[in-house]
Amino acid sequence: MEGATKKRIRRTVEQRLIDIEKKEAEIKVRMEAQIKAIEQQKHKLSTSPASKKVQQENRKRFDRAVAALVPDWDERHLIAAIFKAIEMDSEALQTEGEALLDEHGKARRGRRPQKG
Repeated sequence: MEGATKKRIRRTVEQRLIDIEKKEAEIKVRMEAQIKAIEQQKHKLSTSPASKKVQQENRKRFDRAVAALVPDWDERHLIAAIFKAIEMDSEALQTEGEALLDEHGKARRGRRPQKG
């Protein structure tokens, strides 16, 4: 029985550091794989027909609001206005923009007369 007992082998600090670095590398590889999977899911959701429909509706709301607020402006005017608004507080712009979209971005209700 004396031959069956194992002696405890003490590892040096360098050996323990190498083991820790190996574990860290393994964890990084697993985390990168998980992040990649999450990004793929995010991309799949953002390109789904439902999200495209929501984006299209938001774009229509934006176009209706711009047409109601400043009907004679084109893209050049909008770019200049955006450039001037860069220096302003983004939270205040967001709340004001939401209010304006709610007010002016709604589609007109009821039946529309046919053209012609």
